[in-house]
Amino acid sequence: MSYLYNITFVCSEADAPAALDFLRSSAIPALAAGAASEPRLRRVHTNANEAISFALELRLPDFRSIRPWREQTMRPALEAMAATWGDRLMYFDTLLEELPL
Repeated sequence: MSYLYNITFVCSEADAPAALDFLRSSAIPALAAGAASEPRLRRVHTNANEAISFALELRLPDFRSIRPWREQTMRPALEAMAATWGDRLMYFDTLLEELPL
């Protein structure tokens, strides 16, 4: 059974172009390392005048790979992001287990 790891990044509309460039050039390559694969990036549509959100989805092969990936790959990548962006680019994450239809 595989798992999808979703990380949603949130920023202001003013920061969105630079944040998207940063995600594509730095954060996503760092996060799509180790056990993670098949990165997909989507924009989350919300009502006007709200923050801009980008959802990154990564596939992890099994449950055993999640903890090492989070500790060795995700944590350093997101700490580097926080050092650069501070609270201008926030995130929350969700682990999803794929189920057959």
